[in-house]
Amino acid sequence: YTVLEELSPGTIVANITAEDPDDEGFPSHLLYSITTVSKYFMINQLTGTIQVAQRIDRDAGELRQNPTISLEVLVKDRPYGGQENRIQITFIVEDVNDNPATCQKFTFSIMVPERTAKGTLLLDLNKFCFDDDSEAPNNRFNFTMPSGVGSGSRFLQDPAGSGKIVLIGDLDYENPSNLAAGNKYTVIIQVQDVAPPYYKNNVYVYILTSPENEFPLIFDRPSYVFDVSERRPAQGHLSGPEEKRLLSICMVRAVCHHFGLHIASGSPRVPGRPIGQSHPQTLPLQDWEEQGTSDKERRNEDCRERRRGGNYPDEHYL
Repeated sequence: YTVLEELSPGTIVANITAEDPDDEGFPSHLLYSITTVSKYFMINQLTGTIQVAQRIDRDAGELRQNPTISLEVLVKDRPYGGQENRIQITFIVEDVNDNPATCQKFTFSIMVPERTAKGTLLLDLNKFCFDDDSEAPNNRFNFTMPSGVGSGSRFLQDPAGSGKIVLIGDLDYENPSNLAAGNKYTVIIQVQDVAPPYYKNNVYVYILTSPENEFPLIFDRPSYVFDVSERRPAQGHLSGPEEKRLLSICMVRAVCHHFGLHIASGSPRVPGRPIGQSHPQTLPLQDWEEQGTSDKERRNEDCRERRRGGNYPDEHYL
């Protein structure tokens, strides 16, 4: 006999009948029973009808590996017995698509560098999704096409239905269209059974672009000339193209100790002593983010050693 899993208790799955030649022409007086231990089935002692006793789950326990259930049915005379017979019955439990495709989690957050190459695999959902049904096609699933804000021209599922999300667009952090999207994107994909009733679940992938330090620093112009009064503080400002970034500026090739430079603002200053000559200086401009801790400490110590006179916090003098 073939029976479906998840049948309701009390469902009739078989009807065993026997005849007693001694009672030919008279109502039969037979008694039916199951001699093997079975938690899934029960038999009506008077009619031989076999019914489901409790839930049968094809996808759990011993039935997942071996979906067969064997019973031995005993029939004998009643009320006093005397004659009996036995028969073996085998039930094969058939899988139904009762479990939806699911995932270990349904929300993913990914940080992607802005210079990531097109065609790069960002996420493989197959590593996180599964279906507990025991047999194909009930345990098979696929993924729908990605949707979501800003995802269409930047991300693709390749191959289609595979759950592998790859980058196909430009994530340049400074690109106006990417800036308009906030450099944040939402990809929505459904994981769906391939067999009826086509259970499905939504998977949300949030992708955030991380900026990279890709452009060299530049001064506003190649050289600076400041007229400095011998009796007044210097007026002037050296600036990089990004005013809000933290830059490390330090004077080198010092020939005297008449000028100071504020390391954060780039403003040259006079430490309060008389001067009367011009002093060309070379100023290296370096992105503070690119320096390691040891490099920063060494540079600061080097600049502190060059500090001479005056009382200007965060200044280095020549």
